[in-house]
Amino acid sequence: MHSSIGTTISDAVSKLSQEVPQRVSFTHVTTVLLSEELVSFIGFRPVVDFFERNQEMRRNIWVCITKKGKFHEVISVYTPCGFVTAAEMIGSIIDFRKNNLFSTTSRMGDFVEILGHQGQETYTQGITTKTPVFHTTEPKYRLTRTDGIESPGTQDIIIADTAVFRDDKMVGWMNESESRGLLWVKGEIKGGILTTSFEDKKISMRIVRVKSKVKPIIEDEKMSINITVDVKTSIAESQADLDFTKTEVIEKIEDLQNEEVKREILMALEKSIELSTDVFWFGNYFYRKYPKHWKSVKDNWYDYYPGIDVNIKVTSTIQCIGLITRPIEKSQGDS
Repeated sequence: MHSSIGTTISDAVSKLSQEVPQRVSFTHVTTVLLSEELVSFIGFRPVVDFFERNQEMRRNIWVCITKKGKFHEVISVYTPCGFVTAAEMIGSIIDFRKNNLFSTTSRMGDFVEILGHQGQETYTQGITTKTPVFHTTEPKYRLTRTDGIESPGTQDIIIADTAVFRDDKMVGWMNESESRGLLWVKGEIKGGILTTSFEDKKISMRIVRVKSKVKPIIEDEKMSINITVDVKTSIAESQADLDFTKTEVIEKIEDLQNEEVKREILMALEKSIELSTDVFWFGNYFYRKYPKHWKSVKDNWYDYYPGIDVNIKVTSTIQCIGLITRPIEKSQGDS
């Protein structure tokens, strides 16, 4: 791994030639990591400018934010999966985001387009490290990096929370539940497991498909937003002794699922109001449907934002209960 320091990104890249005996190429870059410190105090605009001007860079590059104080740890860690670099691990996690219910990773092109659009802010995935469950500090189990530096044990690289922005600066984090709430509204959940409680027992549903619709309404100068979310799931696991062939059981679980999805949406909405960032893009919906009204409120949008009435309707359908209709029980026969 090589590093350099410069007054601009271009300056730092040019200085790499002092230690890299070849031209630095960005053709195969798939992920860009930015530190929380950078995007909070300077913003991502200088980064976007550099990558947009470089002919080798593509807009489909993933952008992730490392948690405060974790940047150097993330890029230098070797994982329990073997001698796998941080870039390879993060790329794999993102590629398999369909298995994750709260993956909010955005691409470089998303950051570029946000700067040119009205009434919307951007967000992307957070990255950090954690000590594996089966962790050891014994010398004989330590890994030695390819550059000869001994690694003090191993670390897991994990996606954690969602970095949210206002203009080009990061203003805070959404936790996992809030991140899911955001994704329910955006209709961007690709899969994963949703768990709810049924009479103090846990039931897990596998997400099959999610569709959402956001409709802006203005009546008597009052702005409101109608959100409808349609969720299709299948039963992945049940710790409750239930007969899934009964209609009333399925309907009860669907109602519990509706409540859980709505709860997470409300959590995300409250956090976006707290941070004064329109990551739901409500402003853009009003801009497109009511351009004249938008013109009168856009300069003070975040004064109006907390007062918008948001109506949420969630409809859930359980499409499959699996290969068994109720939990397996020990036989009560004579033998």
